[in-house]
Amino acid sequence: MKPAELFNGVRGRLDFGLRRKSRIAFRALVLALVVVALPALSPQTEAASGQVRVFVTESTSWSVSGTETVVEGDGGGHMQGGAKPQTAEIMKTISRKRECAGVIVTINREKADYILLLERVGGRDIIAKDNKMALFNWDGDMVASSSTRSLGNAVKDACLAIQSRF
Repeated sequence: MKPAELFNGVRGRLDFGLRRKSRIAFRALVLALVVVALPALSPQTEAASGQVRVFVTESTSWSVSGTETVVEGDGGGHMQGGAKPQTAEIMKTISRKRECAGVIVTINREKADYILLLERVGGRDIIAKDNKMALFNWDGDMVASSSTRSLGNAVKDACLAIQSRF
């Protein structure tokens, strides 16, 4: 719908019963509202709105844990493990971190401005840094990397690197 059609439709429905002077003032007000509201109603590109798209690669982290008990020479144990993907957790963390304002997670790799690779390394001691982050631009060049103890700090590092580039 064109702006003129929208204005005429709104004007015809809302200025019924007003005096001529009031109608002119009312039309000016409606026109001002349409001019202000129309850009908000039209679709914007992400680049125009200052937002950056990030594609999060599939996380292939693994976790293994176990226990062993020995009593008077007899023992037993239990071990379990398996895949512990964190892709959805990474996406959620990006959407909640204030350092990631203006960053949109996309599932469409072709529309992404950046590609984020974040892996959790398991089976290490408590002091070791468990989260490895690498951020790549659209050309495939690595623009940032870090190692952190927490997933949130790895995401924060990635978002700060993105913010510093635009």
